Amino acid sequence: MRLLRLTVLPLLLALAIAGEPGEAVAALDAIDAARAMRQPAWGFAAIARADPVFAAAIAAGKAGDGKPMAAWMAAATPAHLSLVTHVAMEQSELPGLDETIVVALHPLYEAMLAGLPAEADALRIAMANHLAYSLVARPTPPTAAELARAGVLADELELALARPEVARGRNGHGITDTVACVRFLQGERARAAGLWRRALALTLPGSGSLYRRRLAAAETADAPLPR
Repeated sequence: MRLLRLTVLPLLLALAIAGEPGEAVAALDAIDAARAMRQPAWGFAAIARADPVFAAAIAAGKAGDGKPMAAWMAAATPAHLSLVTHVAMEQSELPGLDETIVVALHPLYEAMLAGLPAEADALRIAMANHLAYSLVARPTPPTAAELARAGVLADELELALARPEVARGRNGHGITDTVACVRFLQGERARAAGLWRRALALTLPGSGSLYRRRLAAAETADAPLPR
């Protein structure tokens, strides 16, 4: 899993400026979404400057209080929900982020997942997948509590994978891989192997080398999960 260094987060939160809600909406609409996705640290800085309520919700979410984030998301437009959710997930998709920062981000991801409305189905699946994977596939094995939480998320993701539009969607193979990782660490190696075979069937020819290594591990007694 590729990770991004986010030591700038305290600074970007401090850069948030006060304004009226209408001003924040207009400012968010003006953000270059493509650049925010390419440069997540810049994206969060821009969002925080545009909307101090969101900046405060980030800080509260990282501290374990998801209520401000849930309230912000309940009032957000679909476009703004998509922007902040995808930028949040991009935080852990570039190399170099210390593992302790990944762990520190889990409460924020939980807050965002809890705040996503039911109608934002695709975003909920994407965030659940992102959180579950970051719980189990980082270098240090998950704690019992982290694995238990990942197991709940994996159950939800398996239900989603029963829908063809999810299983055969753009990241159907990645979601399948996430569930397989969780099942592997839960000791269900045969089940994990079957899931990795499904993931490989969903990838393009010539790709899926990590899935093949994980499948081989599932078929070998006592092999650790390749990361």
